[in-house]
This record gives sequence, structure tokens and C-alpha cells, in this order.
Amino acid sequence: MMKEQLRIANLCQKIGFTIDAVKQLLRGITISIHSGKLYSPEHDQRFEVKDAQVKIEQESDNPNKLRLAINGTNIIDWFKLKYTELQQRIKFSTHYNTPKNKGFRL
Repeated sequence: MMKEQLRIANLCQKIGFTIDAVKQLLRGITISIHSGKLYSPEHDQRFEVKDAQVKIEQESDNPNKLRLAINGTNIIDWFKLKYTELQQRIKFSTHYNTPKNKGFRL
């Protein structure tokens, strides 16, 4: 279990939690985030988080494994969701900003 706690502590520091916040999470305390940004190493990007509850939970299928959860969602799934939302916003904004019937001028 100590190995899992070290893995989770390392993940928490990578995504931007302070050492004090990591200590609280490891004690089983739920942390409230009112506003901030978390870094996703997988996407190499920061994502905004507002009014969220963060805690460390045991995996349902493997009680020896821990997971970091934001509002009950695994942090990895949360980052994927935020990345998908960002991609949709970018696609939506570029779709409407494209001028129609504009050709190249020489």
C-alpha cells in the first residue's frame, strides 16, 4: 500500500498540488478546489477546474490500488473529458471564424 501512496503522491505533485494538499489527501481528507488549474502530463496542458472535490479513493475492482478522483471521476478520465471539451471548442470556434468564398490573391 505504501508503494501506491507514493505513486499517488507523485501524481498529485505532477499535476500541481502543493505538498500540504498531498498530505491532506493521503490522510483521507477531501480537498475543495474553488478555482485553479491542473496540469495533465498526458496532454502536456493545464486545464481549468472550478468548484471541485478532490480525494483519494480505492479502486472498486482492486482494493490494493488507489486512484485520485475529482468529483468522483478518475483524474485520468477527467483530463480526457476536459481535453475533448477543449477540442470541441476549438473546432467550433474555427468553424465559425472561417470566411466563406475567399480565395488566394496573388
